[in-house]
Amino acid sequence: MLVSGTAPVWPNGSCDPDPEVQAQRCLEIILGALREAGAGPEHVAVVE
Repeated sequence: MLVSGTAPVWPNGSCDPDPEVQAQRCLEIILGALREAGAGPEHVAVVE
């Protein structure tokens, strides 16, 4: 599974102006995608 280009968008299409809230939202989206795939953060490999 590949997660790329995650944006901090809420289900209603809005985006909070606060960078900290944006980072938290991106992590929520990524963790949700991992859960749906039957994985967790321990299965993540960062590729640069």
